[in-house]
Amino acid sequence: MTHTLHRFGTEEELNTDWVVLQLASPINTPGSGPKMMEFCNLAMKNHAVTLGGTKTSEFLEGSKENFLKTVDTGKDDTMAVQATFNNEQDVAGLLKDLKEADLGISVVVSGLTDKVKHMCEEAGTTFHSLTNSLGIWGRQDKIPQNKDVLSIITMCGHSMISETHVLNLADKIKAGKITARKAALELAYDCTCGIVNPDRCERLLQAVADTIG
Repeated sequence: MTHTLHRFGTEEELNTDWVVLQLASPINTPGSGPKMMEFCNLAMKNHAVTLGGTKTSEFLEGSKENFLKTVDTGKDDTMAVQATFNNEQDVAGLLKDLKEADLGISVVVSGLTDKVKHMCEEAGTTFHSLTNSLGIWGRQDKIPQNKDVLSIITMCGHSMISETHVLNLADKIKAGKITARKAALELAYDCTCGIVNPDRCERLLQAVADTIG
C-alpha cells in the first residue's frame, strides 16, 4: 500500500512506527465482515495505537467501541482495515495471531524491511512481495525543510495533514495553549485512514515546538 510507504524519519524513529493493513479482494469479499472484525480484535489484543478503515472512523483515546460497531455493521465488502503500532514486538505478536487465525485475507506490513522479514519468519510465514520507497525526488525545496515536520505530514499518505497546520499547532504548544498530546490527536483525526500514530506525532510536535524561538 503506497499510502503507508513514504513515512519519513530515522531508523530509530521508524522502529516506533508500524502499520499493518488487511484488505479483502473481489474473490474473498463474501463474508469478510467477521474476518475484518477478527483482525481488529487481534490488533487490539496486541496493543494497536489506532485502527482505521476506508469508510470507518479510527479509534483514538478510547473510541474503539464505536469503530468496532461500524465494522460489525458495515456493508462494504471491500473495506480495508489498518492499525498502527509503537514497536516491533506488538506487530510480531499480531502476525503470529493472524497466521494462526488463517483468515485468508491479504495483510500488508509497512515498516523496516529487515525487521518485517524477521517477524514473518518468526510467525512461520514470509512476504510474497516487497515495495521500497526510493525517497524524495524533484523539487525538494517545495517540501518542509524541518525534518520533524516532514516526519509528521508523511504519516498521512493522502496528504491530509498540512505543514501550516503542524506549525500552527506547534506555536500553540510553545505558547502553552494546547498540549502536545491534544495537538497530536487533532492532526491524527485529519487522516481519514487512521494511520497517523499519535504517540509518535506527539513527540515530533513537541520537538518542533522546542525549536521555535
